[in-house]
Amino acid sequence: MSEYKPVHPRRSIFWPLMLIVLGVILLLNTLGALPGDVWATLLRLWPLIFLIGGIDHILRGEGWVWGIFSIGLGTVFLLSNFGALPGNALNMLLRLWPLFLIVIGLDIILRGSSRWVTLAAVLLTLLVVGAVFWLAAGNQGLMGGQVVAISQPLQGAERAIVRLSNPAGGLMVQGTASSQLLAEGQVILARQQELDDRYVVQNGLGSYSLGSSGVVYLPWAGSFQSPNWQIKLSGEVPIALETNTGAGDQILDLDGLDLERLNASVAVGQLTVRLSSEDAFEGVISNPIGSLTIEIPRGALVEIHADTAITMRNIPAGEFRTEGEYLYSPGADAQNARIRLKVEQPIGVLNLRLLP
Repeated sequence: MSEYKPVHPRRSIFWPLMLIVLGVILLLNTLGALPGDVWATLLRLWPLIFLIGGIDHILRGEGWVWGIFSIGLGTVFLLSNFGALPGNALNMLLRLWPLFLIVIGLDIILRGSSRWVTLAAVLLTLLVVGAVFWLAAGNQGLMGGQVVAISQPLQGAERAIVRLSNPAGGLMVQGTASSQLLAEGQVILARQQELDDRYVVQNGLGSYSLGSSGVVYLPWAGSFQSPNWQIKLSGEVPIALETNTGAGDQILDLDGLDLERLNASVAVGQLTVRLSSEDAFEGVISNPIGSLTIEIPRGALVEIHADTAITMRNIPAGEFRTEGEYLYSPGADAQNARIRLKVEQPIGVLNLRLLP
């Protein structure tokens, strides 16, 4: 009579591997072998969750499909975060989430299947990962979508309030609109979305709002590299600008604009604000979770009230002066600052860059 031997599940190596990677990075930083800011590097390493999780999934014998998919996706995201691929990793993650449901379902169904069935599923998974890599490396979009041209005349407005709101994706704003136009550019919408734009002029004040309506469950349109909202605003009239993105990224190039006020918000993602040395305004920049970069031309007198919590700061050494929660660009102080910004960022990385 043979003795029964219980089969013990293999121990997870996820957290041990994460600790090893973290230790190696901190050791390299301590030895001075790691260029740049260590905290910014750690933030870019979030795809390791997928990569190490996939390895752990395979080693524990829980299935090849999800394991290979997770490893491949984590690798693509890492390459993107470190500039080897032009795509934005967060944008890719937000657009590809339905694939997670498909792959997890296949992984559960095929668990314990024959070797040939598993091999076929693995090959299919590799093809899917290859397709993701191709989309990230090229300039391809998903689902096609519809391109809507934006062209809003000033209609006699002497000042304007502009509100731009996209629930997810990329938004780029520049100050190079054609003469007599308040806004121009293009918006790429998924098939389930509709453009929602309104403009009224009253007593010389134009009020323009641009958004979208409709619920989108599948990946939205547009490429991984180009923002699906690209808007140019007029530099001929003073503008109070409000931008809002739920999840994704914003690039606000304020050079050439005459701003009265700025309210910019990205709930989860990346937000880049490029200031002008000739402008003067107050504003609030909100990025609850993510990476916030403020680019400041030399000569611009800027005061930044940094309302942060678990935020890592990447600030040029010796360039900015700190007074409590306030940061001042070279030459600026509480009395002469022409641009005053309040930064609200509970969790993430705050980068300040001086432009030539």
